[in-house]
Amino acid sequence: MNAPRLLRSRLAAAIALALVVLVLGGFWVGHSVVLLKRDLDSAKQLLLAASKSDAGSVGDRIALLSQAHSKLDAIEKKLASPPLRQVESMPLLGRDMRVVQAMAHGTGETVAAAERLMDALSRADSLVGGYGSIKEISVRLTSLDQAVQNAVTLVVRTTPLVATNRIREEFLAEGSELERRISRGAEAANLVAAMYGPKGATRYLMAFQNPAELRGTGGIIGLYGILESAPSGPRLRDVESTEALRRRLSKRVALPPDLAGSYEPFGFDGDWRQVNVPPDLPTVGRVILGLYRPSHGRKLDGLIVIDPLAAAEILRVAGPVVVAGQRLDADDLPKATMVDAYARYEKNPLARKRFLAAAARQTVQRMAGVAVERPIESAHALGAAIRGRHLQIYSSNQNTEEVLRQLGAAGSTAGPAFGDYLLPIGINEAGNKLDVFLDRRIRYDVQIQPDGGAMVEASVTLHNRAPAIGLPRAIIGPYDRRFKAGENRQFQELYVAEEYGLMNATVDGRRIAAYAIRDSNGLMLGRELSVHSGQSSTIDYRLKRTAAVQVEGERIKYRLLIRPQPRARADFLAISISAPAGWQFVKMPSGFRSSDRVASWSGPLEQEQNLDFEMERTDS
Repeated sequence: MNAPRLLRSRLAAAIALALVVLVLGGFWVGHSVVLLKRDLDSAKQLLLAASKSDAGSVGDRIALLSQAHSKLDAIEKKLASPPLRQVESMPLLGRDMRVVQAMAHGTGETVAAAERLMDALSRADSLVGGYGSIKEISVRLTSLDQAVQNAVTLVVRTTPLVATNRIREEFLAEGSELERRISRGAEAANLVAAMYGPKGATRYLMAFQNPAELRGTGGIIGLYGILESAPSGPRLRDVESTEALRRRLSKRVALPPDLAGSYEPFGFDGDWRQVNVPPDLPTVGRVILGLYRPSHGRKLDGLIVIDPLAAAEILRVAGPVVVAGQRLDADDLPKATMVDAYARYEKNPLARKRFLAAAARQTVQRMAGVAVERPIESAHALGAAIRGRHLQIYSSNQNTEEVLRQLGAAGSTAGPAFGDYLLPIGINEAGNKLDVFLDRRIRYDVQIQPDGGAMVEASVTLHNRAPAIGLPRAIIGPYDRRFKAGENRQFQELYVAEEYGLMNATVDGRRIAAYAIRDSNGLMLGRELSVHSGQSSTIDYRLKRTAAVQVEGERIKYRLLIRPQPRARADFLAISISAPAGWQFVKMPSGFRSSDRVASWSGPLEQEQNLDFEMERTDS
């Protein structure tokens, strides 16, 4: 064999051997990655478990994080030991190992930051003053947020070969979602910390709503106070009836022109009983602060509206309060303040107002204390109240307001830029407290059209379970001769996507005229309904729109945003989404069922949700 042929033969053999080594090495690296991924997944699951609401005490969470730390230390040792250390330094085969190392290191830094947060939480009630405790928690949350961001950035900078492609994508998706959640937590902690700052540096008007007499944002505002910051925790001062505010107004306050449309169906003359008829808290907040300043000459930072169901969430953590000799726990407080107080103090309205004011003060005082003593449980309690819109906050500072929107605490009713929308609203017109006895059932049936439009049949059914006798007039009425005892008269609204057109409306099968006003980036459909004791009434709407879905090749995407009105009794909602002929559902929200091209769900409407659906063509 001549030299050139021999050289080519040896070169071919060398290349073949290199390919064999590369393939075998690739298999070995893949196997090693699988083993390391198992340990990494276990560590991540422990980290996620420590962040969940049902993880237990701070000590329980610290134990979970300690286990995660141990697993990550073991991964780091394996990566630093032969032969993985040598493989990691190789230009090609080392790529996957470098991806695993970046994920392990980033997760380790996140766990360490989470441990520092837990340490701050474990010492929360021993720090001097509430401000020091809340501020340290805020700083630790911000550090944890930064740690997650760094972990994501570290993995983004790696380049996988084969074995880590999928797990790298999963890690980045999980990391981005975790960073979003922690970022919101850090922002919320910063807002809370402001209320533990210098005395009087931050002031919010705190309005107490009673959903037994419905208004757009939840219920009539009977009492208000000024929530003022203090180093030991916020204090509620100057609690009084909103009637006192109304008496102080020397002249009628004009609505800003851009807000006048929200009050159009009702009129508005500065009466505090009407101030929160629109359901959009940013609108109501601007009007309330505009009414307050002329009557007191003082500028406030914003508005907080809270109802007895939010107070109940606080007492679920803080324990009961005793008001006028009456023990009120989380189960007792809503009924005691929404209805029973009007019977107990039927002949003494002043005593009733003192009782309700004392309940408000004590609840806020307990909230300020428990936020320091049990911060995790307090955060979950306030989160539950916010999700049901029983606690809503408006800020006159645009940056703070944007943070509140991101946290879901702003009480906005602005319709979505794309997709469908559903928000039922009731406004009591009878001056009684009968909405605590009202069952409201909402039906929303959507038929997606082949051209991407939608036809909708929507209905609202009111069933009045209130008695006509046996309760004080303040509860069952009549307010005046226009009404009967036990009658629930409402202006019933239904907000849908702005693009819909109203085809027709009926009440109990009879064609009627209904309001159809474009407001808050939505279409508000409205009609007065009167339902006597023990009776029911249903209003139906037929709607039509174009461009209700996104069409992407052989897939249709449809989104529906649903929002609750904060009521004493959650609405019952039934939804059905029908795909066009020749299409089937391939993605639905949790809890939905699909049968014969129809996805459906029913249950209580307790919190805001974006419901996403995807349909795929079957007849192509």
